[in-house]
Amino acid sequence: MNRELQHNHLTTVPRRLLFPIVGLNFSCSRDLSNNFITILTNDVFQNNPKLTHINLAYNKLGRLAPGLLDSAWFLKNFDASFNNISILTSNLFTNNEALENIDLSSN
Repeated sequence: MNRELQHNHLTTVPRRLLFPIVGLNFSCSRDLSNNFITILTNDVFQNNPKLTHINLAYNKLGRLAPGLLDSAWFLKNFDASFNNISILTSNLFTNNEALENIDLSSN
């Protein structure tokens, strides 16, 4: 299940936009690229344990909150390139053992 929310002029991400559809049992991705998102709360991806791809490229994020990805156990690709990120916690990707690609370029 892919939820593509790119190019929507979003400044925040309401959790209801990211809730999984009940009963689906397969991987999913969230494309939030090319918006104006400045902050993500640490619970924005909760209840989405099947997330495999998250694209946050080309936003205005200044930091990634501690615990942001704690419940994304199957995450394989994380892209937060082309933002303004200057702060990362040392344990941001601790629970993401399936992670294959991280793109934090141009921050």
